[in-house]
Amino acid sequence: MSSVRPFHLPKSRSVILGLWSVSCTLSLWIILLSYSGVRVYTSRTPDRLSTSIANVFHFPAVQGGGFILDTYRYNWEVSARKHYLANHSESTDGRYVIAGEEVTDQQVRRFIRDYLLNHALYRQYLKDRGVRITNEEITKRYLQIAEQAGGTEALHDQLQKEYGKELTEEHYRSWISDIEVRARIMNTYLERVTLRHILIAVPQDANEATTERARVRAQNVISRITTAEQFTEVAAQSSDDLATRDTGGFLGTTIRGDLAKTFGQTMEDAAFTATVGQVVPEPIRSQYGWEVLLIERREGTIPQGLDEFTRDLRSTYRARTYVPVE
Repeated sequence: MSSVRPFHLPKSRSVILGLWSVSCTLSLWIILLSYSGVRVYTSRTPDRLSTSIANVFHFPAVQGGGFILDTYRYNWEVSARKHYLANHSESTDGRYVIAGEEVTDQQVRRFIRDYLLNHALYRQYLKDRGVRITNEEITKRYLQIAEQAGGTEALHDQLQKEYGKELTEEHYRSWISDIEVRARIMNTYLERVTLRHILIAVPQDANEATTERARVRAQNVISRITTAEQFTEVAAQSSDDLATRDTGGFLGTTIRGDLAKTFGQTMEDAAFTATVGQVVPEPIRSQYGWEVLLIERREGTIPQGLDEFTRDLRSTYRARTYVPVE
């Protein structure tokens, strides 16, 4: 009785077949990745397919120095921001209208792209100086926030109500990390001042005579303060700023740029050039009136605001954006 002998490919043919199979698989992956990349990087208004592809393959979205943030991070940031805007929009027709101004989809995407790029650059700057935000620091801050919110479950409910059901604890920890990174830059390296003020208010429509009377009053206030310790007492008696009068005119600590936005450039210039520990000898004009200033402390080594500092980082490090927003 004859038996059927099993069929075997010659060894050389088996090798060729195996190589052909691997080659086909690699070719398909290359085609798929190429198609996916084209979808992700050319979709001016990303659809569901291009977003899903970006979330699966995690293509680079931005690069700041050696730090790359991917399209998965970019997409959930955009989604969370849109959900927040929808919750607070003054419009009921699907547009995002905040404080009377419409916020477009393009503006949201540009904001998120720039936000991610800036924080990648901040991380590179800190890394170059041997500074990193640890998981322990992030967890500690997360638990503090959760405790204030009434527990982790309550915090998650609040966050998902504001930013959407897709927001996870890991996403929120990313935000905490960003906040800590930015705070480390601002509170360690950028020049900042701690100051107090006494406001002698001037109405917006005041004439020259009224403005001059207010200036004379401010100068008289200065003459009453002979020591820095007296400033708190005089502020409680004379300041027109009801928000700070009871705390001795304390304005807190601020970096360059922030003071100008609130009070005007003249006041910021005075705050960053006046002698520390002494009352500025002349009243300073702000958009609210005449200011009597006491500079309590000046710290930091970089005489820049955060915006200017960030622009310099974009020139210093490799700064690239890959996702289209225009």
